[in-house]
Amino acid sequence: MSVVRSYASIVCAVHVFVPLRQGDVIMSTQTRFKQAADLVDRMASQQALDLETLVLRGQLSMDAIGEAVVRCAGCTDPEGCDAWLGLQTVPVARGPEMCRNQPLFDLLKDGKSA
Repeated sequence: MSVVRSYASIVCAVHVFVPLRQGDVIMSTQTRFKQAADLVDRMASQQALDLETLVLRGQLSMDAIGEAVVRCAGCTDPEGCDAWLGLQTVPVARGPEMCRNQPLFDLLKDGKSA
């Protein structure tokens, strides 16, 4: 299990159930955060970023990961993100324009800390 998904599980464990609307489907907070954690991890990996390694090096804090998951969970188009990721066959320089975490990924690729 990746560090992002582990962190999302911890965050979900301390939150109460709050339904979030996604299309016509009501999702629990826990389900939405798990989906967001998966998308953050996949988007970073698609851009050749290993978030776990960055955490271990001290370049990325767990708080920054949590903020990234929350930003992603607030996105109105997780299906579009998932579809975009599914179309990629090689690492890319940047994610789609809709990605709320692209500034974080750009910062990390520039060798800066978050």
